[in-house]
Amino acid sequence: MQVSKTCLLAVLLLMLFCKLMYAQTSKSACSKLLTGSEPVLVDDATYFSPDLFNSETAAWYAEYLRKMKEPPFPRLIDCGVESYRFLWLRTFHHPVSIRVWRLDEQIFLTIKELNGKGGYEPGKIIVNKNRRLTKGEWLTFKGLVERSSFWQLTTDNRSPITEDADGTITVTTDGAKWILEGIQQKRYHIVARQSAEGTYRNACLYLIKLSGLMIKRDEIY
Repeated sequence: MQVSKTCLLAVLLLMLFCKLMYAQTSKSACSKLLTGSEPVLVDDATYFSPDLFNSETAAWYAEYLRKMKEPPFPRLIDCGVESYRFLWLRTFHHPVSIRVWRLDEQIFLTIKELNGKGGYEPGKIIVNKNRRLTKGEWLTFKGLVERSSFWQLTTDNRSPITEDADGTITVTTDGAKWILEGIQQKRYHIVARQSAEGTYRNACLYLIKLSGLMIKRDEIY
């Protein structure tokens, strides 16, 4: 009987050890994804579910995120992280990604900028910075997200080619895509708007302010 109890205790200790090691490994893997220290070699579907965008749009957005070495948000769902990423694709200006994330009590901001153009070739990374966010900055942004009703907004996957009631066909070639992704309590959402307006725009503008990037007024569109 004593031997059986000893064996049982040994098995329980081994299970606990394995669980702790798995948790540490998972946390380490998540940390590498969040900080960008792990190479990102994934296809378009890993970034965006096929039911969100058509294949051309998904490939367009994913190409810029890959060039920025940004992690696919769906892979972060099991990390217990809350995060938001603003991908700003302006036709004639540098592509920008601004990501805020909170893991446990750590809150960070990651800024990346390419030297290409949002409507043409992505280019290469010319800005790659991380900094800590204050709790006040985080809460201010969260308040803007809530006021924008981000989690209730539809994912805009409208075609750039539209036809009005009178038969007029409009092709949108210029402007900018304001794309915001979010992960919270293991749920994922993404909103994409052409030259965003209102409270949704305000949330994205606050991220630009936090980034410290020197953006001229006439380059914000």
